[in-house]
Amino acid sequence: MFKKRRIKNTRHGRDWLIFYLKDLARQNEGSRIVAAYEPLTLGFGIYDGLVEAGIECHVLAPTKMPKAAKDRKKKTDERDARWILEMLRAHVLAVNELPDIRIPDHQTRDDEETVRARLDVGKKLTSLKNKVQTLLKRNGVVKPEVEALSETDRYEEASEYLVVRIKGVVLLTAMVFLTEGKHEPVQQSQRGWILLGSGSLE
Repeated sequence: MFKKRRIKNTRHGRDWLIFYLKDLARQNEGSRIVAAYEPLTLGFGIYDGLVEAGIECHVLAPTKMPKAAKDRKKKTDERDARWILEMLRAHVLAVNELPDIRIPDHQTRDDEETVRARLDVGKKLTSLKNKVQTLLKRNGVVKPEVEALSETDRYEEASEYLVVRIKGVVLLTAMVFLTEGKHEPVQQSQRGWILLGSGSLE
């Protein structure tokens, strides 16, 4: 039996889904509840909620799910749901393997999100710099010849402090910190060496 329902991916929607699945299992005297979905934009919120409620959940890799050519051309949510249901049936009844993806822990998810955000900001910054350079060239503005920041005494002093005083920091990393954060030279505090300025040490 296939019932079509739309549930919002919110805390309330996930709580309702858990209640509905458990109530359905109780009505049909089922001892095992198995769910599956494709992550796409849904993330792992549904997985976390279902597993926490004691429900077996699988997050499937869309690229590893075998589909007929006609299904790939006429892709709809209902078609995908029916296909996932058939795969679950085969998994439960015939122990067929599901194309599960690795579920990272919460710390790893946060780290990956931070890296993705940092890369996204870097791409936007590069795009903005290119636009500014194009605008300057179009208006005949020539970049003045100035001494490179890395060749100034202030910059070399700060880089040396970072490399010498902070364990594990190499010269290239120190230069990145100083360039991106626009920091003033390092000064010593009671807890060690710190960077001063408008930026922040990540």
